[in-house]
This record gives sequence, structure tokens and C-alpha cells, in this order.
Amino acid sequence: MRLRQLKIPVTLIVAAIILIFRATIGALVNRKFGMLVGHQNLTNLISGIFIVSSVLYILYLWDLPSLLMGILAPLSAFGVVFLFALKDI
Repeated sequence: MRLRQLKIPVTLIVAAIILIFRATIGALVNRKFGMLVGHQNLTNLISGIFIVSSVLYILYLWDLPSLLMGILAPLSAFGVVFLFALKDI
């Protein structure tokens, strides 16, 4: 019950951390490597890795992988039956 109450604040905190991290890493890389050609690509790569891991955490927090599996498993079973039915036609 306690975890359910914390989902929204934790999600908002993670979103704020993502924005702060992106701004901070952008300023740091720009200051240190501003003369290099690909410094923006480096910033995008570092923040992209952080954002992907944060999104995976939020998906786990909201229990979306099990929800997706609950939806996709019957659909895939229906698809297999449908393909076998089409094969016989």
C-alpha cells in the first residue's frame, strides 16, 4: 500500500533528476569539450543512457512490464492460431 502512494512522487522526482542531469552534463561537456566537433553527440549519448535506465526504472515502478505481457501474451497466441488458420486456407 505504501509503494502505491509513492509512485507519483517518485516518478516526478525521477523526471526532475533527468532534466537536471541533462542540463548539468550539457554545461559540463560544453565547458570542457566545447571546441571539439562532437561534444553535443557526447552529451546526447551520456544523457540518453541515463534516460533509458530511468525509463526502465519507471516502467518497473509502475509494473508496466507485467501489464504489457498480460496484453501481448493473448494477442500473440491469437496471432499464432490465426496464422495456422490462414496456412490451411
